[in-house]
Amino acid sequence: MDLAISGRTAAVAGGSAGLGFATAQALANDGVRVAICGRDAKRVTDAATKIGNSCIGIVGDVSSVAGGETFIRNATAALGHLDIVILNGGGPPAGNFASTNVESYETAVQNGLMSMIAMTKLVVPE
Repeated sequence: MDLAISGRTAAVAGGSAGLGFATAQALANDGVRVAICGRDAKRVTDAATKIGNSCIGIVGDVSSVAGGETFIRNATAALGHLDIVILNGGGPPAGNFASTNVESYETAVQNGLMSMIAMTKLVVPE
């Protein structure tokens, strides 16, 4: 399917692994210049290399407002502007639903949601 997005730019939070990586790879395959972020420098570098198409890897943690804002600012500086922003990342610690306590979910929702709001505010035109 041609989405007519070739030549556009995208920032993919949490793009060094999992769904974020798959999304970044699909965008790059469609001709989008992509910036990804992740917390682990080696994983970010490896992912950016695998994605190709001049993918830019940025080490960062978007589970905080400051981290999310830093990623968006760095991605914008590297790409010139952002056409597409994928808000991915954060969550409770690994484990199953039944064994994860409510406080872990509360922290993940608070941090993740506020970070996503902050990232969105930086890219939505006034």
